[in-house]
Amino acid sequence: MASRNRQISSNASSFVDIEQGWVKVEKRLDKMTPEEKLQAFVDAGILTKKRNVRKPYRGVFRKVKATANCS
Repeated sequence: MASRNRQISSNASSFVDIEQGWVKVEKRLDKMTPEEKLQAFVDAGILTKKRNVRKPYRGVFRKVKATANCS
């Protein structure tokens, strides 16, 4: 049991690694087209093929009203 507690605490202390990882993910997402981003979420199992959010992730995303891009 003691080794299990050490494993949990060592993982909990890597918050900085998570933040650094997220910075890398953001940079990669910024280089993708909207369709590539959607496909990445489908491939990761976060979205369905119909682009609906899968049940485990529904609390993470929030619905926004779509707007036309008139640039």
